[in-house]
Amino acid sequence: MGTTTKFRFVCKMLWELSQIKILQTNSKIVELILLEKSFSTELMLKWDLNFDDSSKTKVLCKNWIGQ
Repeated sequence: MGTTTKFRFVCKMLWELSQIKILQTNSKIVELILLEKSFSTELMLKWDLNFDDSSKTKVLCKNWIGQ
């Protein structure tokens, strides 16, 4: 292996390591966003269900139908 080949190999390895770190960071950000969305959905549903019985039925049907 010549000096140029070793240099290219090292550069390639450093590039791949940096890309791996970027992908790991991005996946953590995506996990955090999904986690926040799931918590906010649960909180909104619980908030909607704090009405009287007639409103609860309407909210449940509305969420079940997807409107």
